[in-house]
Amino acid sequence: MLTWRRQLQRIHRVLGISVCAFVLVMSVTGVLLVWKKEFLWLSVPGAKAKVERQWVPVAMDRIQAHYAPGEVRSVRLYSLGLAIHKVYLTERRYAWFDQQGHFVQQWHSNERFEDWLLDLHHRFLLGNTVGLNIAGVSGILVFLLCILGGIIWWPRRRSYRLGIRPKSTRREAWLISHGNLGVSFALPIMLLAFTGVLLVYPSESRSVLVSPWVPAATPTTIHSDQEFADWRQRITFVHQQFPGAEVRWISPASERFPAHSIGFQQSDSLNPTGISSLRFAIAEDETAITKSDAQSWTALERLFRFSYPLHTGELGLWYRLLLTVTGLALAGLMLLSMVSYARSSQRWR
Repeated sequence: MLTWRRQLQRIHRVLGISVCAFVLVMSVTGVLLVWKKEFLWLSVPGAKAKVERQWVPVAMDRIQAHYAPGEVRSVRLYSLGLAIHKVYLTERRYAWFDQQGHFVQQWHSNERFEDWLLDLHHRFLLGNTVGLNIAGVSGILVFLLCILGGIIWWPRRRSYRLGIRPKSTRREAWLISHGNLGVSFALPIMLLAFTGVLLVYPSESRSVLVSPWVPAATPTTIHSDQEFADWRQRITFVHQQFPGAEVRWISPASERFPAHSIGFQQSDSLNPTGISSLRFAIAEDETAITKSDAQSWTALERLFRFSYPLHTGELGLWYRLLLTVTGLALAGLMLLSMVSYARSSQRWR
């Protein structure tokens, strides 16, 4: 009869081998995506220029004038801190514009390398049903594998002094290195796995982690007699309401969403994605403005929304370096497990 530790080792081995290839792909592509900013800096004309935010209203007017009404879904301003805007269009089309609003490039779906790489990382190029679920289940299993691995490793914790480099070519040496490497990076790996699952299953995660504990954030409505005829006036109003805020994205009104929306990062917020917003819905006699103020949300809600920058590394250079090392460590764990499993299979032949 197997002891409980042997049973855990068997479960850990079976689960690890079942997702090993998928996790290896996600870890390698994730490391590359962390440095997406540098790739865009080299490959997109105008990205190297100094950021000058006074051009935003002019750029928005030029971007909208470049396309037919309703084609522009949203614009991510100064993408990744570069002097370029990413335009999201209908029919899975995208475009780059420089910060003055001049057209640079347009493409469809995964025609650009960084979009193809993101799709490989997030969906394995298999779509939102099969690929997305593989990524989500793999993230859940990685989280569980870290917990199981820690339990298995604890009785032999004295082996930690041997380091993460295999001391020989024997299978036992590979297993010791696998355990020591896993324990060394368990916390950041679990963080990446957890936030990745939140991004794959946002509504399900919210229903379990947020909704039972705090009420849903409710936007408030402001009524104004002021007419907002252009983007300059709308952006000025944002700065009047939220001094020091930086506009992160803009979504023009369309038939489906009849409101001009502006997302921004408040001066006292660490989240760079622009989760606060003002939506300008034009009525016959006045402008009804819907305000979503992230700083008035509960701490749990803000922490839940913080999962995106935590997972993607949009928190500065040092954090991106941490994610890089963690991603490489996760890839190393998968390779060590493959080698160990291969040697185990050879032994039983």
